[in-house]
Amino acid sequence: MARKKINPKLPLPNKLAIYIRVSTQQQAKEGISALDQRMRGEQLARELSWDYEIYDDSGLSGTKGAEERQGLLRLLNDIEDRKIGGMYSVDIDRWSRDANYEEPQYIITKLKEAGIKIYFPGGEFNLSDPNIELMGRIKGVFASYESLQTKARVKRGLERSMTEGKNAGGGAMVAYGYDRIDKVLHINEKEAAVIRNIFELYIGGMGSFAISSHLNEQSIPTKRNKTKSGQMRIGKKQVVAIEAGLIIEDKQVKQAKDFKWRDSVVMSILKNPIYKGEKRFNDHKIPCPIIIEPHIFDSVQLLFSERKKFKAPPNSNDPNRVTKNKFLLKGLLVCGRYNCGKSFYGKLRADLKDKAYVCLSQKYKGEWCGNKGIDIDFLNDLVWQECLNIEKEIIKYFEKFAEEDSRCMF
Repeated sequence: MARKKINPKLPLPNKLAIYIRVSTQQQAKEGISALDQRMRGEQLARELSWDYEIYDDSGLSGTKGAEERQGLLRLLNDIEDRKIGGMYSVDIDRWSRDANYEEPQYIITKLKEAGIKIYFPGGEFNLSDPNIELMGRIKGVFASYESLQTKARVKRGLERSMTEGKNAGGGAMVAYGYDRIDKVLHINEKEAAVIRNIFELYIGGMGSFAISSHLNEQSIPTKRNKTKSGQMRIGKKQVVAIEAGLIIEDKQVKQAKDFKWRDSVVMSILKNPIYKGEKRFNDHKIPCPIIIEPHIFDSVQLLFSERKKFKAPPNSNDPNRVTKNKFLLKGLLVCGRYNCGKSFYGKLRADLKDKAYVCLSQKYKGEWCGNKGIDIDFLNDLVWQECLNIEKEIIKYFEKFAEEDSRCMF
């Protein structure tokens, strides 16, 4: 990581950086969720009477470098630019678990050079004290060491499981088509017949959307339809209550009967090598029972590349026709009709007679919320017009500011 010289002469502002990163194991062990980290940091900012800014790397491993974690990268840049005067996080291991032991030490050095205040839940962590700095650097070493130990344990456990023939792994569910019995995968013949049918239909010319519609029309249950409790908790956790100062979170509850086949699920099945007998974990290939013969599975993978040729946008000059449509607002629009909440996607036909951002609910029979969508060109032009107006608005603001400043001089 390139180092930029910090100018210690620039004054530090009364602004607190709140760095958030969640580890699943840490959250399960201590209940320190992303929301909890944020609320603790905001409370500290109020006690200090400081402004604050959130730097969030939720869901990202501490083994990833700063270049791969935008929250940490932005934080380090702001430290170098003297934009913050203090930093709060729940522990040093939130900053980094670099396997080379380098990044935690680099971050501590940066913080010390900048002279900003460091806060943990137990109070201020004063890096100007040599004893405290040493303790911090040792904790950084142990954070890296713990990460290496975890990887080694996982690898040993995986190798032992492979030796013992245990290939099912953990998790609440195993892949569709299999059952887990004594940590070993066994073919579920009823589900395996569905898997074979999916591959046959795709080879026969049906697309993933048509296949998912066919499965729903045949009332074929998904894996989630068979949950013992009859319901599942899905999505991100949301606050459901705050009792005695403790934050209680839960996920949205969805009834098992409400789960349906989706084209994305069908596509993931068609691409999953587990069905040809290769369960993959990182760089390891774990043998498992074969549902689809390898030559059939591999031929379907070749079909994917062939069928991509028909997904090019209109008037494409690409002879292989593999370019995909790129929509300006892809992933940014959400349907608000009757609290639908589904994403919008771009729909563009070759003849350009149908070009609109439409609600995802339109794709699935009996689920349409009634939102007819909005013309792509109209909405894109509106966005670009607002972008072009930004410069004019900035100029107007500074002209007004200069005018008021001139009045104050007289």
